[in-house]
Amino acid sequence: MMKEKITNWITPKRIAFFLTIVYLGSLIPVLWIGWYNYPSADDYSIGSNCRQVWVNSHNLFAVLGAGIARAAEDWVNWMGYFTSNFLMSVPPSVFGERFYVLTVWIMVSMLSLSTWYLLRNIFVKVFKADKYISHSIIMCMLFVTVQCMVGRVEAFYWYAGAANYMLIHSLSLFFFGVLIAAVYDRGKRRIADLVLARWGKSDDRVKCNGNYAGCYWIWSGLKEMERV
Repeated sequence: MMKEKITNWITPKRIAFFLTIVYLGSLIPVLWIGWYNYPSADDYSIGSNCRQVWVNSHNLFAVLGAGIARAAEDWVNWMGYFTSNFLMSVPPSVFGERFYVLTVWIMVSMLSLSTWYLLRNIFVKVFKADKYISHSIIMCMLFVTVQCMVGRVEAFYWYAGAANYMLIHSLSLFFFGVLIAAVYDRGKRRIADLVLARWGKSDDRVKCNGNYAGCYWIWSGLKEMERV
């Protein structure tokens, strides 16, 4: 009788909730270290333009404009990346060194949300898996990803490096998740997915090139044929 009660009580939903709490709890030390974080190296040089604009104007839009100008200059004269250059040029320390603590929150949140979004679309929309079991698997994968990552300092705590890699990596996961969603969603939701996917072409490393676009249209066409 007791065994049956325990078996009935342990449901996929409760397991998913428990693993979510475990994952969030495992982030506490990672986030707590962020209170001792401070800018270094490229955080100062790349973010200097936006910092000067903020000191002189305290205008958020002016800061964003300076970031776009810096990214455009780098795109023409240095690297062919625009989105990551813009993100690097606006570190949290632009608004004050104490705000640099937000770096680890931004990176961990983006990695977690993008991984969850992509894998949920794969498990639930493509393979029709149970959403709670899928969520449990994703939480386990995120736990291993964060806790066993090599180079967590550069990935989570150094904004200039993390913006160029971790943020762009996270955006790419969102991008591929959107492409998958666009195949299975209908109506206005599909239009919204395609608009987001088009925005993903703004950076050379987060883009739908000919190969990705071709795969999407072939896949989408096959799904339409299945519905017919």
